Amino acid sequence: MKSSACAVHYQKDGQNYLVNLIDSPGHVDFAGEISTAVRLCDGALILVDVVEGVYPQTKVALQQAWKEHIRPLLVLNKIDRLILEWKLTPIDAYAHLVQILEQVNAVMGELFTTDVLKK
Repeated sequence: MKSSACAVHYQKDGQNYLVNLIDSPGHVDFAGEISTAVRLCDGALILVDVVEGVYPQTKVALQQAWKEHIRPLLVLNKIDRLILEWKLTPIDAYAHLVQILEQVNAVMGELFTTDVLKK
């Protein structure tokens, strides 16, 4: 399994843009792929399956983005599974999503604290 890439041409307000998308494997064994992909990017979408939550590879992706000074954009995926499979009420689904956000924020807070302490 390797990273895959595609280029998308986009035009808005008379300006032409080239958007390069790189999809790197999320499995922990492919941390090197994430590291390489992040160095080629100006931004990062961090995809989290809301049923599975924040895995070690999510933390690796966030660390790589932080290390390269790239702002990650969190994407919560498969939200429908909370209702269809887990049968959560809207309030419980909301609480679960908040918990995932707190986990991601904890990782980012740890990275920030580590940086501050190094300086």
